[in-house]
Amino acid sequence: MKRVFGSWGARTAPALLLLLCAAMSGLPSARAAAPAAMGQVRPSAKAVRIDISEAPIIDGDLSDPVWAKAGVIDKFTQKSPNPGEPATERTVLRILYDQNNLYFGFYAYDSHPDEIIPGSMERDGRLASADSVALYIDPGQTRRNAYNFELGASGGRTDELELNNTTELREWNTIWSGRAKR
Repeated sequence: MKRVFGSWGARTAPALLLLLCAAMSGLPSARAAAPAAMGQVRPSAKAVRIDISEAPIIDGDLSDPVWAKAGVIDKFTQKSPNPGEPATERTVLRILYDQNNLYFGFYAYDSHPDEIIPGSMERDGRLASADSVALYIDPGQTRRNAYNFELGASGGRTDELELNNTTELREWNTIWSGRAKR
């Protein structure tokens, strides 16, 4: 059973750490687009700039002290099955950047860690039925086009371009790192 947001570990929640090495590295803040039509508040946080020497190791462990400096988003709502309702599990997203990279660290909780579905470890393998965290970045704030990055509980990674809310270009592969840890 796939849960909404936060898909892992209640007491020993894994941390998912994504390193995105893309042309978006100079963004001064990570902020969401305007509130949705149904009156939802979209969470936002200022990404915190760090020195390259402070860059976290991409190992799925958020105990590195640099993560304490990060901008935090911890109020998520469902996209499905109940749009706008509070997330079914707690998730904490931390955001950092340096001269070259954006860093996203997810700490996802799960009240039933014994039911975690790890999914494929294959690059661009199927994660649709796995517990995973997906990140959509819409630098133009069009709410129609985005870079999509997904990391499964097993460490499997997928990425794709979303175009005009209708086309998913799964053959797009960019350079990024991600690790999952329970």
